[in-house]
Amino acid sequence: MNTTRSEIIPNILDMLAYHRETAHTYDSVRRGGGLVWATKPWDFKVYQSLPEVALPNPSSLLEADAWEVLRGELPVGVPVAIDLPTLAALLGVSWNLTRENVYGETIWYTRSYPSAGGLYPLELYLVARGIAGLEDGVYHYSLHKFVLTRLFSGDFNELVISQCGGTWPEKPDLIGIVTNVFWRSAWKYHSRAYRYCFLDAGHAVANLVLTAHGLGLRPYLIHVFDDQVISRLLCLDDKLEAPCLVVPIFGQRPFPGPASKSGSAEPTSHVLASDLDTYQDTAYPLIDQARRITSLTGQEVRETAARWTGHAGSSDHGSPAALASGARRGRLDDFRKIPLAKALWQRRSHRQYIQRPISRETVKQLLDAVRYALVSDTPLEAGPGLSVIVQQVTGLTPGIYRFDGSWHEVVTGDFRDATVKVCLEQGFTRRAAFVLFWHTPLTRLTAAYGPRIYRAIHLAAGVMGEKAYLAAEVLGWGACGIGAFYDQEAQELLQLEDEEVVYALTVGPV
Repeated sequence: MNTTRSEIIPNILDMLAYHRETAHTYDSVRRGGGLVWATKPWDFKVYQSLPEVALPNPSSLLEADAWEVLRGELPVGVPVAIDLPTLAALLGVSWNLTRENVYGETIWYTRSYPSAGGLYPLELYLVARGIAGLEDGVYHYSLHKFVLTRLFSGDFNELVISQCGGTWPEKPDLIGIVTNVFWRSAWKYHSRAYRYCFLDAGHAVANLVLTAHGLGLRPYLIHVFDDQVISRLLCLDDKLEAPCLVVPIFGQRPFPGPASKSGSAEPTSHVLASDLDTYQDTAYPLIDQARRITSLTGQEVRETAARWTGHAGSSDHGSPAALASGARRGRLDDFRKIPLAKALWQRRSHRQYIQRPISRETVKQLLDAVRYALVSDTPLEAGPGLSVIVQQVTGLTPGIYRFDGSWHEVVTGDFRDATVKVCLEQGFTRRAAFVLFWHTPLTRLTAAYGPRIYRAIHLAAGVMGEKAYLAAEVLGWGACGIGAFYDQEAQELLQLEDEEVVYALTVGPV
């Protein structure tokens, strides 16, 4: 088996050790060998001989205005029930293939959410109950065929809810479960891939949540759950795939009550045959240990939920979190009126920025939309802070700023060369109008909330990054996420004393 520098450490005591061991340095990024394309994982999970349910083509594109959805401004609509066409619209808009790229004999698909290296380590499962046109059960979403693969029939809704921290005033119509196939990302990014997988999950889940809001549904993000039970329910090979997030989605109506006999975890104690075990040929001990450290089971779920209780983003399950009234200034003409579906499907990672003046007020409205939290069980203070390197914004002197709804100057000056260097000498950062960096006090938050918070922090940064992508699309601009940077140098450049950088993203006209 091949190993890398980061994988010679025999043990990790905590997530801080993992984070520091996977930090990029000038030497570390130049020690890796070339990619072995023959071992590149296929980025779709395929089951063998299980029944499939074809999803209907959405009758029309989601017409909700992208900018209104991003800012949490949609009015409360008529009651919405989740039926099979609604589910097809939710998945077809938020989590689907958007383009087929042909390179010689290779076909490379892009999706409605970005992924580090285009490796797409995520899978999506659904626990359905009382959805018109769909038998109750547990399903895998096979997006490359736009079908649901049924793993089990029965009502497993209560089982999933019982394994999550917190209490539930009502039952969700639909529960999404996002998983990570870490090897897909580690094939290129080695042990640092654990970070990227949760950033990727944030991008994808932001799409799912925003589309649900556009359809009049109420999603909620749950980080605290029993990993072992959820893995058994989905019949996962835990050496290859692990649950990442539980996403209950509520319709705008009372739940109709039991629709079929309740299921249990007993039938799910084995691994269902799929193609995942045909790819991984390299061990990544740091990823395995990071997974164990951040996993929860049994009493750990209740203890972690208790630590997070009272600090969560909202107690109203699934209500869209909206901007503060003071941030709701009139919509600038810069923000085009385009449907959310169009913004999602047109979104690309852009690097060919052009030098064109943009206003301070436009940037502020974009960042206000990026900052508001999605409704989740995450402690409020765990939301990453935001620093902005301003390079070409009318009304703002070039320099480094903290942004929390207002601009706080750190230092002025031209930091384009320094930004290029910090971002692994990627020259396109120089041409961006501004560069966003999300950062957080990992030491303090891990001590306060336990190692599980590490996952939630990275996922939250990915959510904010995706909203920045979509806001840029509304403006006719471009954006490009950067998960690879020199960690220590980034911290020093931004003058962060006790915080670590977790994600960066460039934005500007294209």
